[in-house]
Amino acid sequence: MKTVSNKSLSNPLKMVLVFSALLILSGLIIVRRWLPVNTLVAYFDDGLFLSRAEFILSGQLGEINWGFNALVKGTFYPWFIVFGNKINLNPVFLSYLVLVLVILFLGTIVYSFTKNFLISLGLILFVAADPLYFSEGSSRLMREFIQQNLVLLFFVLFNAIFYFIARSKSPSILALPLTILSGIVLAVSINVREENIWIYSAYFLNIIILFFSRKFEIKHLVFVNIILIITLFISIQVVRTINSHFYEVNLQNSTTEGEFPKMMLNLSSISTSQGNVRYSAIDKNKREIAYRISPSFAQLQPYLEGPGQAWVQFGCQDTNTCDDYSNGWFHVALREAIRNIGWWETEKIAQEKMGQINNEISKACEDKVIECRKGIAFGPAYGNQFISYQEVSDSFPFFSQYVKSSLNNWGIKREVNESTIYKTEIMPEDLYTSWKKTVPSMPAGQNQYLDKYNSRYLMLQPFLNYWSSIYSIFLTILLIVNLLIPFLLIFYKFRVKLNIFLMSTYIIFLYLWVSRGIFLSLNSSVNFKSVGLTYALSGRVFLSSFLFLGLIIFFSILKQKLKSWEQHPM
Repeated sequence: MKTVSNKSLSNPLKMVLVFSALLILSGLIIVRRWLPVNTLVAYFDDGLFLSRAEFILSGQLGEINWGFNALVKGTFYPWFIVFGNKINLNPVFLSYLVLVLVILFLGTIVYSFTKNFLISLGLILFVAADPLYFSEGSSRLMREFIQQNLVLLFFVLFNAIFYFIARSKSPSILALPLTILSGIVLAVSINVREENIWIYSAYFLNIIILFFSRKFEIKHLVFVNIILIITLFISIQVVRTINSHFYEVNLQNSTTEGEFPKMMLNLSSISTSQGNVRYSAIDKNKREIAYRISPSFAQLQPYLEGPGQAWVQFGCQDTNTCDDYSNGWFHVALREAIRNIGWWETEKIAQEKMGQINNEISKACEDKVIECRKGIAFGPAYGNQFISYQEVSDSFPFFSQYVKSSLNNWGIKREVNESTIYKTEIMPEDLYTSWKKTVPSMPAGQNQYLDKYNSRYLMLQPFLNYWSSIYSIFLTILLIVNLLIPFLLIFYKFRVKLNIFLMSTYIIFLYLWVSRGIFLSLNSSVNFKSVGLTYALSGRVFLSSFLFLGLIIFFSILKQKLKSWEQHPM
């Protein structure tokens, strides 16, 4: 048996392969550019980022509208939207371009040690041609896709540093610029979303893998990671300095830093006779106690127990918590309550007022006025710090759903007939005007937009259905191949040589996909059920990359053993 290597391909055939791959890749890029963005009216997500981008474009970097503070979410994505506006590309298409560039970089590195055009081009096309990136779900202005691409880039860069160190005669000279770039990419990625424990834990796992590979000198491991951490620290301080200049607070964001997460944890730590209520970490009983012992928090009572109850309906739809706030929406109601009372005129004032609430609750706990119990915070912004065995147990079905949905493309297949309509909603005209100013290629009016959106997705959907079915089959086959790898390694008693870049990225991509699934599954069990499927799409690139790298490892093992048998026939 002979594998198709670079040597067995003639130069004309190589040119044909490269040209064909570029043609397919160009076609995919054109299709993604042709598809319109999904103007989902999600005021606290898509609309929030559009509003912040609009303020940046207008030269106003103060507080944003709708009452939510400018630092409630990661600060990078609005700037990404602005960058797209300046170069006349919508952020969804721009995110896909970033993915293509990262995968081209990964494919180039893979080619450098496999010397196999088919494998490298196959990896690039397999990841870039994922039907999910052309579905309605990926057409939302969600920050998750740009974050997955940045995280992917960081780990490709980080492992590439050590790959080049092993091949270079002057490793420090080559490693320095790549390490600085990696640190900047990591800093940007953690400023897209606020919960980043899965990224940091993958980084530490990556260091452990490289250390135990015994292929690098300790001084190189230490040098790279010190430079990376220094770059990360400086980049974070730059973000905080910019925010301090505009908002007078030295924070990256106000969701995981500052007084807000402390306030949420202080409120949830209040003990009541009813105990902790599932999906409602800060229930009415805890709030009633907080109103009594904190004069500052009591000023929020009229809104929280009055107009703010409108937020309860969303938890009712999601977690069947219909008589009180659920975790996924209480933090929004609380921010609105703070805005409603006038405390969020500036970020500085809001931090000071929330600090007063924290001091009053903490003092009541310390003085034993009330009973308080601290736990391990699971998402401080939601206030949940007590996870029960039942909640952990209930997370397993959510993880199973995550795996099945991953392999079945999250049900993007859809029946198309004469009555099929994708989008019918009309948003307030002033809001559409805001979208049109901020996002390039938006039609002049909403009717034209709806016609464009429906007609183009109706045209694509039959192909997307077929494409999705084929891709699911490929994913399943690759999964089976990957499941065989541990058995092959055991059978051959681990006497195989595998490229460290290949093995390290392979393990890390698996970890990123699994850890993201675990995190989302626990969130579904603890905070709000829909989060598992809503945000799972953005971890897909780690699964597809992992599976294809596994295919490369599988054939590498077989190739080595076949060569060994040829040299030492039995």
